Amino acid sequence: MKLHQDLFNIFSNLLESIKYPDLKLRLKELGKRVDQFTISVLSRLDNLEYVLDIISFLNEQITCQIIQSAEKTLIEKWNRPKTTPFCWISMGSDARQEQVIRTDQDNAIIYATPVTADKTETDLFFKQLSTIVVEDLAAFGFKKCIGNVMAVNPVWRRSIYNWMAALDEWVGSSEPADVRKLTILLDFKAIYGDLTLAEKVHSRVFELFGQTISVSHYLTRDDKLFKSPKTLFGRIRTYRSGSCKECFNLKTSALAHLINGIRILAVNNWIKEPSTLERMTRLKEKQVISSTEYTTYKSAFTLLMKMKITHHFLEKKSAPLPNNCIDLSRLTPSQKKELSQALEAVTILQKKINKLYNVVWMNFFN
Repeated sequence: MKLHQDLFNIFSNLLESIKYPDLKLRLKELGKRVDQFTISVLSRLDNLEYVLDIISFLNEQITCQIIQSAEKTLIEKWNRPKTTPFCWISMGSDARQEQVIRTDQDNAIIYATPVTADKTETDLFFKQLSTIVVEDLAAFGFKKCIGNVMAVNPVWRRSIYNWMAALDEWVGSSEPADVRKLTILLDFKAIYGDLTLAEKVHSRVFELFGQTISVSHYLTRDDKLFKSPKTLFGRIRTYRSGSCKECFNLKTSALAHLINGIRILAVNNWIKEPSTLERMTRLKEKQVISSTEYTTYKSAFTLLMKMKITHHFLEKKSAPLPNNCIDLSRLTPSQKKELSQALEAVTILQKKINKLYNVVWMNFFN
């Protein structure tokens, strides 16, 4: 793809132009320059897919460079001929190609199951690898995840054998913590290494979904724990307390519901793409959603994402991490109307998912 080749050339030129001897300083400077590039790209916000594709590609290239550097350092330090096969995966908004202004990290490692005698040494190697990569990503500008959803956490750093065991435990579990872990893992993209390891995990997820009716029920129930974007009377739901009475959370009250709903439909129809927009396209092709539904959901997603990107860009000037709080009192009447229409689409999708996957009798046991 010519766009990606052009972007790779831009990225390579950026790397070559930064001469700091210290890696952390080089990454920090690279982060600043990528931010400048991002600002120029945001002028094309009318074409959201174009913007998301560009930024996602650059983030992936930078992550791969960081992993390659860390892997080379450790191979030399450990005096090993090569590493045990492994795959680095990104999760969450980065995997979905929805992270324009960098926020926090969500990543994991899958590595080939070592022989028993090498188990401790192998995990120690990948523990050190993940530590270096996470620190370098932080230097570039991806903040460390406050929930510790990173490869430095043993929960997200496992052999392929242990990943399969974890999936068997999480899929169908009614424990909220397990449901959240599964939700995070369902949005993942293989970034670097032996991609067949990631494919094995993906295939196991879909296999378990086909065998377990409860998993979609619990994912649907988990989404319902967060209030819908509109009240019973059709008003946009705001905090209605403190100094933020007219504030609306664009992420938890809107985008999260839309992303969750599309995700549940996708995994139940063997759609492996993590991108919400790609999932919508595939769902329409499979006739899981109608052309009208596709247009409705895509329009809502596009509007909400544009609002989020614009808000994050403005917030980044005054805060280290942007928030998702939109003050409705600062919106024009036409902006409020567009937002209300987008939230109506979110509500429609929520009702569809609830009708399809909420198993009523299971609510009496959990």
